[in-house]
Order: sequence, then C-alpha cells, then structure tokens
Amino acid sequence: MKVSPQNYAKALIASLDQTAECKRLAKDFWHLLQKNGQYKDLSKILSELDKEIASQHNMVLTHVYSDKLLSSEQLSDIESKIQHKYGKKAYIRNIQKQELISGIIIKVDDVEIDLSVAGKVNRLKKQLSQE
Repeated sequence: MKVSPQNYAKALIASLDQTAECKRLAKDFWHLLQKNGQYKDLSKILSELDKEIASQHNMVLTHVYSDKLLSSEQLSDIESKIQHKYGKKAYIRNIQKQELISGIIIKVDDVEIDLSVAGKVNRLKKQLSQE
C-alpha cells in the first residue's frame, strides 16, 4: 500500500507525542518504509514532517540556506523579521550549502529572498540589461 509522505509525517508526529522509545520508533518506521517499498521517499517525508510541525505549531516554515551555519543571533534576527512580515513565528531550518559564496537565501513557502553575492550580481546584470 502506497502511503503519502504527508501521511508518514503525520504518523511520525503522532507517535512522538506518545512516550514511545525513539530508537524503536525509528527502526519500525524504517521497516515500514522498506515493506512498502518507499524508503526512497525519505527526503520527501522529512520535508513533509517539517511542514506538519510548522503547521501544528501555527508557524511558517522557513528554509535558510547559507555557506556556513548561522549563529543563534543571526537566526533570531531572521525569525523576528519573518514574524513581523507573516504574523507568525518562523520554524527555521538552516541548511548549509557550501556552493553559496557569501550571503544567504531565505525561502518561505514559495517566496525566495536571495541575499547571496551571486543573487545580487544576477539582479545587477538584469538591471543593466534592461537599461
């Protein structure tokens, strides 16, 4: 039976709300994925898990990509700006992308804010080509 990544994520959250032992839960979960032939969907399931956690806590899921992991102060600053703009607290995932030379990319839902050097150069090129 094919189970959607979203349903797996909801089941994981429901299981974690109970006092189940985490190692056993992870092992059982992996066996279920293998049994259903869906272990290749793990990244989709984890993505859905983030969405579900944010939704259940009335937060907005925010991915922050940077060349190095940001400090708690930097993340706190981003969180306060997201809260001001969206009226909800941010559930932040800071993801390290070494290919980013400098700066960060913030993704909230389908909105992407590119504050990287490459993003700034691309915007400048676009402006100059329009003039």
